[in-house]
Amino acid sequence: MNEDCLALVLAAGSSSRFGSSDKRLGLFLQQPLIYHCLCQLQQSQLPIAVALGEGDTIAAQLRSDFPDILVLELPANEVKQGMGSTIAAAIGMLQQQGDLLSQQPLMICLADMPLIQASTFRQIADAIRLSPYAAVVPKQYQQNRWGHPIAIKGEFIRQFSMLSGERGGKSCLQQLPTRLEFLTVDDEGIYCDIDTPAALAALNDKFR
Repeated sequence: MNEDCLALVLAAGSSSRFGSSDKRLGLFLQQPLIYHCLCQLQQSQLPIAVALGEGDTIAAQLRSDFPDILVLELPANEVKQGMGSTIAAAIGMLQQQGDLLSQQPLMICLADMPLIQASTFRQIADAIRLSPYAAVVPKQYQQNRWGHPIAIKGEFIRQFSMLSGERGGKSCLQQLPTRLEFLTVDDEGIYCDIDTPAALAALNDKFR
């Protein structure tokens, strides 16, 4: 696989706040949410892997519509434990299959963030590849909020591979603040994730 930063899209978890519908397939501008993320990543020309649960109903659809993207089906027991366990299982599977090389950076992306621009994904990927730090966190100018996606390499990939339960990667990063680089990007999409049907409806209304 390309030694460019690998984009790992987390799309395995269920979303109780979205009701009975599959949030990943919720339509934004007539296209499923997850497709917006994947299409922008493709435009950034990064290698891409998507983390799903074993037997996920959208796995075949993604393989058909995105034949160049690696679709991972993770053990159901790992996915059910939470985001931390999902990240660790995905990293383990990528390393075992040889799809994540030892010195290759990793970008952790969320499937429910449809507004992040391809240029932002590329900017973050280039930053982590060249950075003397082990993680790159995007933010907007004069904002203290952390955005998504984050990119990691080296020691942080090792730490993320040991995550468990709902404990996300931010807790690892906060323990080693001197190993972080904050990257200013001109992209409001790094803060826009869709958690509820109402949020999706509001976003559609905004772009009509």
